[in-house]
Amino acid sequence: MPKHEQLSIEDQKVLTLREWANLNSLSFQTAKRLFADGKGPTTVQLSARRVGVRVIDNRRWQESRIRD
Repeated sequence: MPKHEQLSIEDQKVLTLREWANLNSLSFQTAKRLFADGKGPTTVQLSARRVGVRVIDNRRWQESRIRD
């Protein structure tokens, strides 16, 4: 993403991993496995022990998984 790209407030909202799993109809364990395997969306390091997913990064991840 270009650094000059302006994101809406909604696109910048950060989901917890549990919220992200629920949004994508995944169990929390499956979500954790996707991230551990490097197959989840880009994450944001919120603190030393917490990560989250921005809405825009979830949207891009979903689009990358569309099958024809």
